[in-house]
Amino acid sequence: MLLSFLRRSSPQLRFSHEVGGDGPAAFRAACEIGLEGIVSKRRSSSYSSGKSDAWRKAKCTTTAHFALLGYDREGRSLRLARLDQGELVGCGSAGSGLNEAAVRQIRAAIDAGRPVVVEIEHRDFTPDGELRHHVIRGWEIG
Repeated sequence: MLLSFLRRSSPQLRFSHEVGGDGPAAFRAACEIGLEGIVSKRRSSSYSSGKSDAWRKAKCTTTAHFALLGYDREGRSLRLARLDQGELVGCGSAGSGLNEAAVRQIRAAIDAGRPVVVEIEHRDFTPDGELRHHVIRGWEIG
């Protein structure tokens, strides 16, 4: 029924056929071809509206290290750069994943002129070269 309905609707909606088998292998394959991730449902559960433990969304992400260039006035948002052909290139800001103690520690290191490398989990980069869907996972002060 859903497939027949979608054939008559807008081209933005597409039917996704069931892919059975090895979930982790399907997830790895989705990431390898550049998809955002996969959505899965426990086979024995029914379809219903609202939140449910039967559904899972797994996003493809990458973890990489970035140089910390500075921070905003409040110190909550860190300006980051990546190494591109031997040059540091700005790639946006990150603040998600920091608590107050971390903010104080990182600001003190920057103010003292110590280098800081930040570990960021992210989805990808925007066309402008900014980090996309990112969160700070850790940092190292030199």
